[in-house]
Amino acid sequence: YEYLRTEFNNQTLKPTEDYFLIFFTYANQTYEVELLRTPYNNGFIFMANGSLVHKAGYWHSTSPAGYSYRDYIAGKPVK
Repeated sequence: YEYLRTEFNNQTLKPTEDYFLIFFTYANQTYEVELLRTPYNNGFIFMANGSLVHKAGYWHSTSPAGYSYRDYIAGKPVK
């Protein structure tokens, strides 16, 4: 998996949602799907949140791709 980003409550600055790319292989092809992790009943729940399954590399290849932790580590500016 790859951590993408976290969204925060504007007033409390507490994290509200985390986004991840989950990778899996099927028939010798690697795929990815974006998952949302959100608090639920003193734990967390993961949801696809309408995301579709794509071949690995799709999320970062879209234009414009969302700003991710990978971009932050690479020193890319926030657009």
